[in-house]
Amino acid sequence: FIFKRGTAAKSDTEISVITVKGDTATVEVRKTIILRGRSDAGQDLLIEAKVLDRDFWMKRKGVWQMKQSRAYDYSM
Repeated sequence: FIFKRGTAAKSDTEISVITVKGDTATVEVRKTIILRGRSDAGQDLLIEAKVLDRDFWMKRKGVWQMKQSRAYDYSM
């Protein structure tokens, strides 16, 4: 395990683009995740991940449902 004990977690999400065509939609989402913890050796650790997702939605019977989510760019 990377962390012996997690001490904090924070996540931010930003919708950057929404494209709607009829009953389908594509949504681009930027996520930043920050994790703080302690290693088995007692060192404080900070991990920051940035992810760019593309989510695919379909409208059925008047309800939007997410069908698939793909991460297509990420960094740590």
